Amino acid sequence: MTLTRRQLLALPALASLARPAAAAAQTATGGTVAAQTATGGTAALRAALALEHEAGHTFPELGARVDEATKELIRDLDADHRRQRDRLIEELVAAGDEPAAALPAYSLPLPVIDRSSALDVLLLLEEALVRAYAEVVTRADRAGHRSLAAELLARCATHQTSLRFARARSLVDATDPLPGG
Repeated sequence: MTLTRRQLLALPALASLARPAAAAAQTATGGTVAAQTATGGTAALRAALALEHEAGHTFPELGARVDEATKELIRDLDADHRRQRDRLIEELVAAGDEPAAALPAYSLPLPVIDRSSALDVLLLLEEALVRAYAEVVTRADRAGHRSLAAELLARCATHQTSLRFARARSLVDATDPLPGG
């Protein structure tokens, strides 16, 4: 089952991904992110951290539902996003802020039944992270925040491209080159 982008964005679980990153972080953490007292850049950085926390819970859950090649891709993405999460935490602490902890559990934005749907979830997550880091770049009042966000935005954009190629390969692999033969 493959859903169109419009169908995916219509799912209630994806509502937070369609909103700006700061609002998504507040929703993702049940309103516990104290973005009201933070500057725009710090609030956006917290929003990105909330999405990185979600990524840390999402990748292992997807690994159980895919083939070995996709598991390797997920492991690589998971390790990279854990490093990104740690760097965000370090940046927030260095700025004198206390980073929010991850929630105990997260739900997937759509059902994952195969490789294709797992790649859809990964693409949605990377798209949300690209938006979150772009927001940090535009709203940050500290050069360190902007520099880190620009670097992480580039990494997430690269992840997105890799996932799109993997998604395209899975569609090509699923087609029969000689139907009826």
